[in-house]
Amino acid sequence: MKKLKLLILCLLSIFCLNSCLTLGIAAQSYISEHQLFQPNPKYFYDDTKMSLNKRVRVEIEGTNKKIYIPEGYELVKYNKFKQKNDEDFPNIFIGSKNVTLEVPEYVLYNQSKKTALLLGIRRNYKIEDIIKNKNDLIKLKENTYLVKAKKGYGNLFLKQIDKQILVYSVSSNWQGTTEEYNNEKLNFYLELTKDW
Repeated sequence: MKKLKLLILCLLSIFCLNSCLTLGIAAQSYISEHQLFQPNPKYFYDDTKMSLNKRVRVEIEGTNKKIYIPEGYELVKYNKFKQKNDEDFPNIFIGSKNVTLEVPEYVLYNQSKKTALLLGIRRNYKIEDIIKNKNDLIKLKENTYLVKAKKGYGNLFLKQIDKQILVYSVSSNWQGTTEEYNNEKLNFYLELTKDW
């Protein structure tokens, strides 16, 4: 009788352990598949920690191009943003040659925080319209380039997301910018625009 009880107890223990392991594996699979409990983002934009994990899909007006932008931001016409904030988009790049950029048509704007990402989007605009000398371009990825600024100034980020749509940003146009700041901005822009 004691042997029978011991055998039943062993079988019951094995069954419970097997169920727990199965449940644990299923839970881990579900969590990783649905990207629950993601680590904190490591992207900074002007000393603000931003989550690039949650994005919303928007369409660039007048095109069929859709892009993913951070949750809480919207694609706003630059003229509307400028009137509200009286801020100018940095349009002078101080590199090996001074380049003046066209004012963007759109920027990413966060209504609740009253801030914009100085990442301009312009239709009917190409990299060739900005940089005539292709030797100034440093290729980062497909259709993604960097133009190095003079020491102390912000680098120029360029991404051709469509034949006629250019995304660009001057990290800064004031003196005193560090290489670390430029790299931080570059990593942010690369991550933000990776699906564009």
